Order: sequence, then C-alpha cells, then structure tokens
Amino acid sequence: MNREEIYTKRIGKDSAEQKQLPHADSLKTSKIALFFCISDAQGLSEALAIRKKVNTDYPQAETIFFLPSVKNITATFPDEVIILQKKDFNLLGKIKRKTVTKLRHAPYDLLITFTVSVDNYCGEIITAIKASVKAGIASKQSEQFFDISIGSNENFLQYETFYHQLLFYLRQMHINFSNNKNGIK
Repeated sequence: MNREEIYTKRIGKDSAEQKQLPHADSLKTSKIALFFCISDAQGLSEALAIRKKVNTDYPQAETIFFLPSVKNITATFPDEVIILQKKDFNLLGKIKRKTVTKLRHAPYDLLITFTVSVDNYCGEIITAIKASVKAGIASKQSEQFFDISIGSNENFLQYETFYHQLLFYLRQMHINFSNNKNGIK
C-alpha cells in the first residue's frame, strides 16, 4: 500500500458510519490540539489535570476551552490557551466568522476532544477546527464529529482512560508522534 492510498480504520462505530482516514504511514502528528467543553468548576479541574498530563507528554499541544458559563469558574489560563464563550456565537447559535478564523489559523494533525456530551455550541467548534483526524469520547451526540470514537455510549469514560486508550489505538495504527518527548510511535 503506498502513501496515497486510503484505508478505513474503525473504532467504536457502525460499519455504515465509517470515515476514511489517511493511510497511517502518511499521517505524522506534529500539531496536536486538545478541546474541552466545560460547564462547571469540577469539569474544569478535571480538564486542567488531563491537560497537564498531555502537555507533559506533548509540550507543543495546543488547548482550546469552551466555557459557556463563566459565573462559577475562577481560573487563570496561560496565554497560549484559546478560550471560547457564548459571545463567540451569533444569535442563531452559529460560530462567528472571526472565531472560525482564529480556530483555523493553523490546521492540526490531531484533535483530541475531551467532552462526553456534545451540544450545539461544542459541535460548531469541533466542526470549525481543521484537523486531519478528530478523536473523542463516544456518545450518541458526538459520533458524527469524530473519525475515532472511543468508549461506549452507555458507560462514562474518564478523561485519563480515554487518553490512554487513544494512545494505544494510535500506536496500533502506526501513527507517528514527532513532537513528543517520550518518543511514542
């Protein structure tokens, strides 16, 4: 199989809903983004913990947070973190053009979405982010957004468990991580 050929990699989806992914030999992830849809302070603390873990493994990973309600959330974020709020959407719930431009400034090789339920706002953001491969936690609302869905629709999957399972599957597909300090291949 040469680099131009495409194969289907299926994880956690019905065969009728399979998406085409680039051949693993041609996919080298050097630009990774993390996306979190946060609705409360507890969710934020969990997100910050897994962000710290992922950034230890992949220091170049960029982070995007969607905080629909910031009333109960008090945290300081590093400058490199992209924070999105409801004000980044128009009255019809569609993402504003300037926000789309900000999200598409540099396409990612891999988008890792750490959110269990995908509402309209989160779905708009995931769609706006340009990435060769989008991975996320499986749920009935999120399957349409991801190339790789891990988990079960019935059982809640912890962020760290999801992250470790994703790394396992990416290794199985021989996807090369070129910017990580641990040399995972």
